[in-house]
Amino acid sequence: MRTATFACALASAICSSLVSPVGSAATVKLLTLAELVEASDLVVLAVPGKARAMRGKGPRVLRRVPLEVEQRVTGTAPAAVEVVLLGGELDGVGTLVPGEAELPAGEPSLLFLEALPGEPGAYRVTGLAQGRFAIVRDPASGARFAARTLGEEAVPPPGDLPDDPDDLGVGRPRTCLFVPLDLLLDRIRALVAPGR
Repeated sequence: MRTATFACALASAICSSLVSPVGSAATVKLLTLAELVEASDLVVLAVPGKARAMRGKGPRVLRRVPLEVEQRVTGTAPAAVEVVLLGGELDGVGTLVPGEAELPAGEPSLLFLEALPGEPGAYRVTGLAQGRFAIVRDPASGARFAARTLGEEAVPPPGDLPDDPDDLGVGRPRTCLFVPLDLLLDRIRALVAPGR
């Protein structure tokens, strides 16, 4: 009986290894605002367009998202900017990459971007989801805020700002961040090395 159970388990393991793609995992360091700025070639306020899925190397599915750049915060933005994201669905095959940034079409975003070598105008989001802030407007005052969620928590109301005005909360182990956009843009510009 034990031999039959072992044989079934072994056969099951062999069969599943033949049909399941090999996966791997990684840990992404929580980045401070200074580290996000330093690691980015370009920081922009932009509106993502519609993503198109494409095949990457091997079984990978990638999404290419065109950006309509509204404002360059740091770096030099080429005329056409496109972000390449890991994961997506193509020909009935889907790939999910936990932690990857999502760029909903038509939703204004503050994006920290790293240039992809050998692909002019193509970038990836710095630090995965850490490098994307949604831009939201307070309907009462019209003020714009940068909001980022790194988990499933809802975005807090505008009154939930860090206690210390010098600490915007970027890089703290919290899943939600909500900061006045102009304040965040000023901090980013202050962190940029001269000539960059």
